[in-house]
Amino acid sequence: RARVRALVLELRAPDAAADRRVSLGKVADKQTRGRVHGVIRERLPFLDSSAADHELEVFRGVAGANGNRKRKRGAGGPRGARYTRFALLKRNMDTQETIALIARYVHKPPAAFAFAGTKDKRAVTCQWVTAERVDARALAGLNSRLRGVRLGNFSEAKRALPLGALSGNRFTITLRSLAAPGAADAAA
Repeated sequence: RARVRALVLELRAPDAAADRRVSLGKVADKQTRGRVHGVIRERLPFLDSSAADHELEVFRGVAGANGNRKRKRGAGGPRGARYTRFALLKRNMDTQETIALIARYVHKPPAAFAFAGTKDKRAVTCQWVTAERVDARALAGLNSRLRGVRLGNFSEAKRALPLGALSGNRFTITLRSLAAPGAADAAA
């Protein structure tokens, strides 16, 4: 109870950032997580909660025009742009798999991300991606958490990147551990 009181005071403080999230720790049991979400909805109507990778987080909720709670949505960039455009560099990962991983970390569905096409899984690739209502700082913060993935060159965009919007591809093919024909005979 003391931890909950401290949490409530921290999130209700006038100087608390609007996007402040407080972790309640990992809860592996799905039913327990559901009960925690229910208690927060019933007893702390100004708060909302979410869970990703079993990590429970609590944050300020926002009341709609009718007084009902709704989740606070990311405003996008600093001026409220709808889309954040960024370069995605990935190593030996499928594009869909990478987007799903990023989406999980920023608590958005994979459908909030758009890209012009898929890239090879067994390669180091770089491509543009747009994310709807995802702050660039949240994406940049993932660089220290994701292995084999780097995000950068963030900018605001007015619309999502459409599928097929490719201006071209550039490849560098590297061959390793090759022997020239007859090289084994010449070495003998």
